[in-house]
Amino acid sequence: AWKGQASYYSLLINGEMLTDAVWYYPDPKPEAEMVRGRVAYASNGAPQSAVELERAYRSALEAA
Repeated sequence: AWKGQASYYSLLINGEMLTDAVWYYPDPKPEAEMVRGRVAYASNGAPQSAVELERAYRSALEAA
C-alpha cells in the first residue's frame, strides 16, 4: 500500500461486532503524511449507518 502499513479497530455496535471496521496509518510513508492522525471507515455494506458507526468509534476513543 502506498500509504504504509494500516492498523485496524473492530467495533461492537448494538451487540454486533464489526471486525476491522476502522483503519488508520500509525506510521505513514512520507508521501502519505497527510493521513497521520486520521481514521477511515467504509460505510457501504455496513449493517449500521455511517453516523452510527462514527458515534461508536468516537465513544471507543473517549473510553480509551
